[in-house]
Amino acid sequence: VSINVKGTNIFVNITNKDESQNSHENSNYCNIIAPKDGIIEKVVPRSGEAVVEEGDIVKKGDVLVNGASTTALPEVWATTFYEAKKSSNYIEIKNQRTENKKKVYTISFYDKKYKILRNIK
Repeated sequence: VSINVKGTNIFVNITNKDESQNSHENSNYCNIIAPKDGIIEKVVPRSGEAVVEEGDIVKKGDVLVNGASTTALPEVWATTFYEAKKSSNYIEIKNQRTENKKKVYTISFYDKKYKILRNIK
């Protein structure tokens, strides 16, 4: 059963227990361990004992929910951080004056000018 309140409305959701959850009850008991470093935002243990609280900083491998006597089926929300590195070659472009010259010739024809370009070394 879950109840959600949105404004002045209340939504009630009733679902039957899944067979898949029953199969977890017969499995080996285990702890829930942090797969990455992060900051805990929310913990809903459901079964098992929550070892961490909201705002705790956890490292990879820390125990989040202790399930030594029961099968732990928790919800744990955390903020994790990812790093990305990128390297690239640094290319520097330098402008350098050369001895090359450019002369521009123009031809006037009926009040219009036409450029004739020529490279001279």
